[in-house]
Amino acid sequence: MSLTFAIDELYEAGWEAGDASACERAADGRAYPTAEDVVEAFGRVGSRLTFQMDDGFGVFLASWSESELVRGGRVVASSRDEAAVFALARMLGSRREMAGMG
Repeated sequence: MSLTFAIDELYEAGWEAGDASACERAADGRAYPTAEDVVEAFGRVGSRLTFQMDDGFGVFLASWSESELVRGGRVVASSRDEAAVFALARMLGSRREMAGMG
């Protein structure tokens, strides 16, 4: 996976940049949220997002708890930003599914 793929997934899940000045920018110019903003987004739905670096494999693991609004889950990525973006995409998809829209 790559940050580009994670951003593709994020936009496909329905995320919109909103205040793009507070976002990071990918090499292709697309906005994406900071890892801190993603942590806050999980908090707003009653979930807790954590990151862990696996030094043995050189990857980041993002894990989040289940809440009434989202299913718990985890993703593995090559950077913290990539893990955060992909986790948010998965969370948004989970919310849509749980609401019966996906």
